[in-house]
Amino acid sequence: MSLKVTFQLTEKDLRHFRAELRTARAETRDSSEIEIIQAADEALRRIGKKKLPDFIRDRLYQYRLLIEMLIDKDWDLPSAERRRIRNALSYFAAGDDLIPDDIPALGFLDDAIMLELVIKDLAEEISAFEDFRKFRKVAKPATSKTLRKRRGELVNRIRRRRERKNSADSGPRLKLF
Repeated sequence: MSLKVTFQLTEKDLRHFRAELRTARAETRDSSEIEIIQAADEALRRIGKKKLPDFIRDRLYQYRLLIEMLIDKDWDLPSAERRRIRNALSYFAAGDDLIPDDIPALGFLDDAIMLELVIKDLAEEISAFEDFRKFRKVAKPATSKTLRKRRGELVNRIRRRRERKNSADSGPRLKLF
């Protein structure tokens, strides 16, 4: 049997998560990108070794994609997009937790909420990266020139869609950056 639980985050709740993210970004401000990647990757490994609720495990794939976006040499995002992803990873790299993970059933709730918000806010970047990876698999030949061209098209798509979202009244958003 499964149970679907839904709840609505108010603007006050979103402000709370924004503040947590700002705190994490401040804690990692002096860290290099590689240090943030390594800390986020270590957090992912540590979390992955635990017995996790499915709602967390389902989101870890996309969390892994955020790390891969920064280390994929072919993807090589422009600095503004890299900064958005690095800032999102900072919450998990900082190591502080609202709810300690060892509390049964609830320990990962704050992580699940932040993961969901990050994934929602970076949906365009995640979608574009997945499209890029698919293109790279089927492109014949996948030369650096064709990959660069496709990456440019996808980065432009990210920016257009983000602009459209920002100009449309899409309700409360985390707006990480």
